[in-house]
Amino acid sequence: MVKCADCGFLSLRNRVSWDLVPAHMQFRENGLVGASLEQTISPFPICFAMKLKFQQVIESIEPEKPFRPEKTMSVIHEERHCFQFVKWEVGYTPKEHDELIRRAESEKRRDEQAEIARMEQEYLMDKQQKFQIEVLETQRLWQLQQTQQVEQRAKAREISRLRWEIVVFGVLVTAALIGGQIGAAFIARGS
Repeated sequence: MVKCADCGFLSLRNRVSWDLVPAHMQFRENGLVGASLEQTISPFPICFAMKLKFQQVIESIEPEKPFRPEKTMSVIHEERHCFQFVKWEVGYTPKEHDELIRRAESEKRRDEQAEIARMEQEYLMDKQQKFQIEVLETQRLWQLQQTQQVEQRAKAREISRLRWEIVVFGVLVTAALIGGQIGAAFIARGS
């Protein structure tokens, strides 16, 4: 809950130039424009954010009685919900208060966009890192398969070589046995 008396958008209308001027401390405290300003400044406050039509509200309070600063005080000091409220900073005009809010909102938006960009970058880096890990794992598995295939081929060649050696040895042994049998047969016939 906030009070319009504490808001930077609480303004007064200059009757000569029609410009909005910030409500000064005296007006915020007691609802008086001040004797020196009565001819140029309207006694009805104006909300720069256009959230409340003060003149209508003030005139609706005891409409049969003439305007009094107490009516203004009761309205600007009433607690209400307002999402446009901005804490009054002495020396700032309502327009400057609005610019402060817009600048803060712009900075907040820029910070949010920077955070989104950072998160997207982080996501892309994470995704790229995972992809690189997958590529490295795929390469490692391929190299492992290649090594296993080379080892299997070498084993198969070794087995094939051993088979041939066994066959050759078997043929030689058989030939020697046959030669020995034939030689023994000749010796047995010839003796």
